[in-house]
Amino acid sequence: QGETDAGNQTMANAYETHFTHLTADVATYLNALGYGTDEMVYITALIHHPGGGMTYAPTVREAQMNVMNALDRGAYFDTSDLERMPAHYHPLRGQPGIYGGTYPANLHFGESANNTIGTRFAESYFDVVPEPSTMLVVSAGFLLAARRTRS
Repeated sequence: QGETDAGNQTMANAYETHFTHLTADVATYLNALGYGTDEMVYITALIHHPGGGMTYAPTVREAQMNVMNALDRGAYFDTSDLERMPAHYHPLRGQPGIYGGTYPANLHFGESANNTIGTRFAESYFDVVPEPSTMLVVSAGFLLAARRTRS
């Protein structure tokens, strides 16, 4: 998300603060429900480059990267290379704009791009979270080091 923010300089400039608060609020909420969030992974798909009224997209993209880089388990990936749909009608409630109507070209991704985005989310997750075999090697190394320390 962030395309709307990218069309307004004030919103784009505030995006990093708002996104930082969102990640903290999500962790606070889940902790209050009893879920540990120490190892939670955050991944965002960067909005695409300017176009369609998104003059401040570079500001929002930089904010997205900054927030993910500041997190212990944050990651991001680019979507600028993915094909977008032409102008299209979405009948949801039949109201223009947010609740339906005709959407401009290059706003939404098509089916192929959505599949690629899903793959990139998975790849980003595995870049952040160590493979189980890596954890096994690290654990074995730790146990050996601990055993040598006792000897």
